[in-house]
Amino acid sequence: MNEADPSILVGRTIFLVEDQAIIALELQYELESAGARVIGPAHTLEKAEGFARRGRIDAAILDMDLRGEDSDPVAEILTQRNIPFLIHTGHGEETDLDARYPGVPVLVKPVRSRQLLRILAGLL
Repeated sequence: MNEADPSILVGRTIFLVEDQAIIALELQYELESAGARVIGPAHTLEKAEGFARRGRIDAAILDMDLRGEDSDPVAEILTQRNIPFLIHTGHGEETDLDARYPGVPVLVKPVRSRQLLRILAGLL
């Protein structure tokens, strides 16, 4: 996975899709501490699709399971809009996600926030 200096996140808008409140708050804190602006977190598929369609987004962090609903529609919208994203998930096999989303970094929870920020920065 391509990693970069997280300072590239300063001033960037990151779309956060995560249904677990503690994880969402931690990621939001880490992103904002790195100087990013956070859209979300989107906790439901409906909200995530809405933000993905209309938001001004530089990159996204996408949880693939939102309260039992698959986030594939959000990934499709981001792909159509040429918005880079990484998958941050506790569900699904990493190899399955690699096959479904070639070239998209897949991080299986738990992951160290510093590593996640470096990989996210690498997408930009």
